[in-house]
Amino acid sequence: MLGRVVNRQFKRHLLGRIYATLVSESLNIPIYDSQCGLKLIPAPAFRAIQNQLSILGFAFDVDLLVHLIDHGTPVIEVPIDWHEEPGGKVHLLRDSWRMAQDVLQIRQHRRPL
Repeated sequence: MLGRVVNRQFKRHLLGRIYATLVSESLNIPIYDSQCGLKLIPAPAFRAIQNQLSILGFAFDVDLLVHLIDHGTPVIEVPIDWHEEPGGKVHLLRDSWRMAQDVLQIRQHRRPL
C-alpha cells in the first residue's frame, strides 16, 4: 500500500498481486491484500461466523474476511512496513492452484449479495 516500505522478491510481489486481484475481483470485496497482516476480530463477530468457515489452507484468510464482510463486520486495512524473510513455504505451482481452487469454492458457496 502506498506510503509503506515493502521489501520482497519481484516474483513474490507479482504473484501476490495477481492473487490479491483474483480475490478482490472474483469475490467483489474491497480488500487490497487478504494474506498480509494480523487480523483483529471482535469475539462476537467471530462467534457469529465461525461455524461457516470451511477453508483450512492458504485461503483461510479470504474465507474469514468474506464471512465477516457478509456478516456486516467493518474491515479496515492498516498499511505496515514489511520485509520478506527467507524460507517461505509456498510452492509456486501446487499452492497457486490450491489457492485458486479455494477462492472458487468460496465464491460458489457464498450467499448471494
